[in-house]
Amino acid sequence: MLVSYSPLDGGNMERKGDISFVFNKPLDIISFNENFSLSPYSSTAVLFSPDKKSVTITAPDGWPVNQIYTWSVSPKVLSDDGYGMLYTKSGSFATDYYTELPDVQEVCPAADADGMYIYQEGVSIEGSLMEYTPIGIIFSKPMEKFSVQQAFTLEPSLSGELRQDAENKARYVFIPAEPYAINERYKMSISRSAQDTEGLSIYDTFTIFFNSINEYLTISSIQLDSSTTAADFSNNDIIHDHTFTLTNPVNARNWVMICIKFSSNIEAALWQKTVESIQITPVFPSTAASPYLISAAWNIDGSECISTWENFTRSSGGVSNYYMIKIAGGKNGVQNGRGEYIENDIWLIIKAL
Repeated sequence: MLVSYSPLDGGNMERKGDISFVFNKPLDIISFNENFSLSPYSSTAVLFSPDKKSVTITAPDGWPVNQIYTWSVSPKVLSDDGYGMLYTKSGSFATDYYTELPDVQEVCPAADADGMYIYQEGVSIEGSLMEYTPIGIIFSKPMEKFSVQQAFTLEPSLSGELRQDAENKARYVFIPAEPYAINERYKMSISRSAQDTEGLSIYDTFTIFFNSINEYLTISSIQLDSSTTAADFSNNDIIHDHTFTLTNPVNARNWVMICIKFSSNIEAALWQKTVESIQITPVFPSTAASPYLISAAWNIDGSECISTWENFTRSSGGVSNYYMIKIAGGKNGVQNGRGEYIENDIWLIIKAL
């Protein structure tokens, strides 16, 4: 028979409290597990004393607040020697009562300071997010980490980690693992499944929109030989604007050094890919030789690429020789490694003198 239990029928349950039962005889554990019920459902753990006369039921994540639970132990619960209870025993208890729902108080940019994140409170994320800028999220109450991580979405998708502040459970930071897209409008949402540490959910789904301020990478100038510089690529068909003088070394290979200046520095890991995105091909006449790259170097901050090309055909005898420099754009073209890339292919026609 059931000798005692707690909490008493109609009693209160603390968030980290437990249900306990004491029986007069050792229990058949299987029969108890199959014939004990708790409603509404909650994730629980059932522990038996060494003599199997006592049972303790805990909620590992804490009992949800503002709930009334009903439990029952049926006569099918047996003792070790096969005796059952004469009738069903039941009871109820109420969990802690709270009325203050959590909400999102602020979303702001955050700055990484050696693994610690500084929340730039009062600063809007609109017009502030570029490259890998973290996003700080501040709730009104300490929150349960897993529920917030499950409730958080960012559209279009951007890989990254939503991390809880180590010292303040009301603060979270989203750390992008890839840069924000150029000219992209994002939607950040936190659904009602986000709960505070007391088990209360936010009142309604929180949504905020923002635009990244990443810009397209551009080319500031292209310098041919030591004197000819092209900086306006909007009139690529005006070929006479871009002429250069070849150098004729001892081996008679006509060559030129080309310096390309970018609007921002290119990360070193992408230098080789950038060089491979630069092509020079003959345009006219068909007899013009095809140049090839013999060397490439970068300045210290990666904003200038200096390449040397040889095997041009000079213009002579009334025949002008034209070449096209093409620099690949688009997401698969030249990019700086921080989400910025040249929007479209850039090309210009040059005349070899």
